[in-house]
This record gives sequence, C-alpha cells and structure tokens, in this order.
Amino acid sequence: NTSALSRLVGCVGLFRIATTSSKMENRKKLEMLRAMLGRPENRYCVDCRAEGPTWASINLGIFLCLDCAGIHRSLGTHISKVRSVTMDTWLPEWVKFMSAVGNARANSYWEMNNKFGEKLSSRADGSTRAKFIRAKYEEKKWYGIPSSVPQQPVKPVSASSASAPSSGVALRSASPPTQVKNNSAFVKSMFQGLEEADQPTPLTTSTFTPPPQPQPKSLPPK
Repeated sequence: NTSALSRLVGCVGLFRIATTSSKMENRKKLEMLRAMLGRPENRYCVDCRAEGPTWASINLGIFLCLDCAGIHRSLGTHISKVRSVTMDTWLPEWVKFMSAVGNARANSYWEMNNKFGEKLSSRADGSTRAKFIRAKYEEKKWYGIPSSVPQQPVKPVSASSASAPSSGVALRSASPPTQVKNNSAFVKSMFQGLEEADQPTPLTTSTFTPPPQPQPKSLPPK
C-alpha cells in the first residue's frame, strides 16, 4: 500500500510539473502574439479596421476584433479557424504562420481586386458584417495575386487533403479556384514556406490603411 501510494504521489507530481511547463510555454506563445499585434498593420482588425484585435484566424493568418471573429466562427472551420490571442492554447506552427502572414499580407491577396474600395465599418451591424466577410473569404470576391508575387499555374486542392501538410511545389492562381472548398489548403498554397521564415518579407502592394482619425473641432472666432 505504501509503495502504491508513493507511485501515485510521484505521478501526481510529474503531472503538475508537465502542466506548469505547458502553461509556461503557452504563455511565451501568447507574448509572441502580443508582439505581433504591436505591428502597425496588426493593430486594427483585418476586416473592419476596429482598433485592438484580440482574436485570430489560425488558418488565414489574420487578427480580428471580437465582432468579426464571431462571423468567422459562423463560416465553419473549413473556412476560418478562430482562436483567442489572450486565452487559448496555441501550437508553435500556428504562431509561426501568424508571424509570416499578418493582416497586411493577407489583405493584399483577399482584397487585391477590391477596386471600388468596399470597406467594412467597425460600427457595421451583424448582417452587413457577415455579408462582407462571406464575400471576402467564402466567395473570394476580391481575391487576387499581388504584383510582387510570381504567377504560377493552378493546382487544384481537394477538401480531403486540406488538413494534411502540403508536399511538393506551391502553386498559385491569379483568380480564386472555385473548386477549392477548404480555405486551409488554399491559404497554405498562397503562403507556402512563409511560416519557416523568421520575419515576413515586406510586400510592395498592401491594402492596409489605418482608419481615419477624428479631427479636433475648431472653436468659432469670438
């Protein structure tokens, strides 16, 4: 009995050490994410430009506000996988991918052909917000390839292979391939290899613009 009790106590101790270590590792990842949020392009929600996003889509590599994160969740995980930047547990590969992509790089693809400058207001209601986000990521309405990215032939990606790591050469298309039903694989082909870089390569084309700041009202002359 004493021997069994000793083994049990030992197992409990090891479990506590492992749990503490895991929490410390995740805390480091969350600190890295907070540092990413300090970059100018990530200080605003990728969709509505609301200040101070605290959510992310781990398969799109973007930072979101709470309201837009709710819409992304409703799209389904085959389109967008949402995690909290302050509360959830993160895997190392998610953190690397977020660092490699970010809001400016992502928008340079997803809003490349937004020629008329359709924008989503941070004060938009739920219906308007959902319509914009679905058009952007589900319908790929404004998707295009930035001029800084070499054009390559299209390689169809099946939904069944979306969860598996991509092998072989990454191929990109100038227009959104309608046969792709799973954004995870689609985005991996867009940003193939970027998660291996220490720092994201600056783009020459970006659709990121900070929201306009209100101007102070001038007092009438006395």
